[in-house]
Amino acid sequence: MDVSFENVKHFITLADFTPKQVLWLIKRSMEIKSELKKGNKLPQYFSGKTLGMFFTKRSTRTRVSSESGWACYGGHPMFLGKDDIQVGGGEPWKDTSIVVSSMVDCILARLGGHEEIEVSIFYKY
Repeated sequence: MDVSFENVKHFITLADFTPKQVLWLIKRSMEIKSELKKGNKLPQYFSGKTLGMFFTKRSTRTRVSSESGWACYGGHPMFLGKDDIQVGGGEPWKDTSIVVSSMVDCILARLGGHEEIEVSIFYKY
């Protein structure tokens, strides 16, 4: 299945993707899981790349799956919990977003409410 993700900038909701793209992502995820179960090593696409992970809402599954997934591809995940960043302690999301997005290659955000995510869609873009 030939699918392009050229115009995808953010993954905020499934509405950011076409049904064809979502189906491709699911199928590809199943293929990757199968490769890992066979003991095959994944290509190191993220070697030298850093994932900044904002968490203001705790989630064990999201954190573990994101960190291990990024690391499986050779990248460096960086956890930034609510006690690690200054948001809420005087620094607005806009400032935090600008600074962090200039220092990492990708941002994952597990925040309190959807409105918080939409407000903080990282100002670099």
